Amino acid sequence: MGLYCGIDLHGNNGYYGIVDAQGRRVYKKRLPNELAVVLETLAPFKEELEGLAVESTYNSES
Repeated sequence: MGLYCGIDLHGNNGYYGIVDAQGRRVYKKRLPNELAVVLETLAPFKEELEGLAVESTYNSES
């Protein structure tokens, strides 16, 4: 069963969602942008992750 991860990246955190091949959500959580935390969190899914997408846009108010 393949898993797919989507990340909505912000300045100091990211919202992580993981779904299976049928689109069922298997994980969702906001994490700080700290590499050790992200790696530890995604480690249990490592063998099954087939894809990862990141949305990161810059939005500035003038």
